[in-house]
Amino acid sequence: MRSVILIPTYQNLGTLAKILAELSDHQQSVILVDDGSTDGTAQWLEEWTRMHQDCSVLSLKANQGKGSALALGLSEATRRGFDCAVTMDADGQHLVADALWLGTLLAPNMMLIGTRDESASDYPATSLFGRRLWSLGVRALTGLGISDPVCGLRVYPLPISSTIRCRSGRFAWEEEFLIRAAWKGVIIDERPVATIYLPVASRVSHYNLRRDWGESLLVFLKLAVTALLFRVPNVNRSQPLRRSDRSQRRLIAITVLVGGICGCFTPIAFAAPILAWMAWKLHACWPLALVSLLWGMAIMRVVSILCSG
Repeated sequence: MRSVILIPTYQNLGTLAKILAELSDHQQSVILVDDGSTDGTAQWLEEWTRMHQDCSVLSLKANQGKGSALALGLSEATRRGFDCAVTMDADGQHLVADALWLGTLLAPNMMLIGTRDESASDYPATSLFGRRLWSLGVRALTGLGISDPVCGLRVYPLPISSTIRCRSGRFAWEEEFLIRAAWKGVIIDERPVATIYLPVASRVSHYNLRRDWGESLLVFLKLAVTALLFRVPNVNRSQPLRRSDRSQRRLIAITVLVGGICGCFTPIAFAAPILAWMAWKLHACWPLALVSLLWGMAIMRVVSILCSG
């Protein structure tokens, strides 16, 4: 299968040269998408592509976000007849060796995701929290235990990727793509890759906590409404990531908590059908939700008896 390395970049001139130098040693085709950089990246890439015919650059006039850059790059890779695109971040957090290795593992209609070791000592706490939260969200919307849904080192199957339309344009695009790909029947699997976080002083991050967390929350809520109110395809039972993992245990804990709270404060005739329906649609255990509902009612009944006595 013909593969291409796809690298979206924005203000990464300090790390991009090393990545491209390693890729050129392997004579690997590369597509770069410059997302409106103003640090001299565009001029440097123009010189680079003159000397490396296997490297092409797409440029956005203004910064539109990582998701928009990825969508543009995937569309170009599809147009040029590649079978898959291996995406790498341009900030030096991914090994070229890992990207090349993942590109050799792809099968038709399969998407591969790199999985970083979350126990690494230099793993930022905020990044780990976001990773676990999105892992829970992907589990609820697809039933798949994807342990690192925010990793940018991925292999996208082409041309099916070009048929998946995402609403977000920034960092939430990658997580939204995962969910929509699973709904579309794409087989999703993951492989371990190196965990690299550069020293804080040299780390380049364009993640805006207020803006990008807000977008992620909005994207998840829209997808959750779609899953609850509209018919979405059942996720293929042959998916390798339909397994028990931390995200499933967290989802079960939330189910018990919500069921117990509803049992304490909501009439059973009203709460039971709604709770069971939502648990079923969000890949939680609906019988457990009902048991938790009854458990909450029993607690409130005991409290009522004790207070009245």
